[in-house]
Amino acid sequence: TNFPFEIIINDDCSTDGTRDVIKKYADTNTCIKPIYNEFNVGMVKNYISLLLKANGKYIASCDGDDTWIDSNKLVKQVEILEQHLEIGLVYTDVLVDAVVVGEKYIRKCQNPSEDLFSQLLLGNFITVSTVCFRQELLKYIKFSDFIDYGFKMPDYPIWLSICHYTKFYRIPEVLVSYLVNHSVVKSKLVMKHACEFDYCTTKIRLFYRDKYSYNTKLSREFIQDQHYKLNIRAGLHMSDRKYTLKYLNLLSKKNNYEKRLLFYCRTIILFYLYQLYRLLTSKKKTNLEMYFGN
Repeated sequence: TNFPFEIIINDDCSTDGTRDVIKKYADTNTCIKPIYNEFNVGMVKNYISLLLKANGKYIASCDGDDTWIDSNKLVKQVEILEQHLEIGLVYTDVLVDAVVVGEKYIRKCQNPSEDLFSQLLLGNFITVSTVCFRQELLKYIKFSDFIDYGFKMPDYPIWLSICHYTKFYRIPEVLVSYLVNHSVVKSKLVMKHACEFDYCTTKIRLFYRDKYSYNTKLSREFIQDQHYKLNIRAGLHMSDRKYTLKYLNLLSKKNNYEKRLLFYCRTIILFYLYQLYRLLTSKKKTNLEMYFGN
């Protein structure tokens, strides 16, 4: 970079030798400020603690299993933030590296729309390790909500909190590699796992939709239905009629396709005939596409 920076690393009682590696680098690099927790506090509390200890004008995150793959990442982002005071957060595209299945693909993120809050409520398209944002925006975030309401991730609530007070900007370049190293990507239950993750994000969406209801036209029912529709696709993928039927019945509004699907699900024979039809006519997706492109 062409500016000074600090690297704050919070080791949350890791057991894999990470602490020794941190000490090794911190001993010879004064810009590294290590923090060693006395007991494990979990990802969300650990991340909040890091943010509140940041002294810089800007904050950029890099999760422990991700990599910044462009040496000018921070320079590019800070230049935009310095030149455009109306922009408070800059993010980039990302290379998804699924080492467990030997696949890679570029995730081209959405450009921020005029109705950024509603856009974010429809899905978190920003990867945390690509982000650089203004430290002063932390004042708009009520971190106690993250803990009180049991949020399973810290980044998505941050975007939903600060998007009302600043503009976001996308750099359409791949500056970060996002590592996928969990075995579920190889499993037949990959879509069910995606639904379980989506349950956590839906909980966050509904919370912030209610908190800033004046700033969106999206209803609670619409947001909840998006989660049910993902579960319906998961049920079809798993050839699980009862699972599919359960979430079809939960839908508050059904389109014509979903009404027909409800009819197919009512008997086992019709359901499996429809599954055969899907098998013959649908474009087959990889597990990685289903997990990230659901």
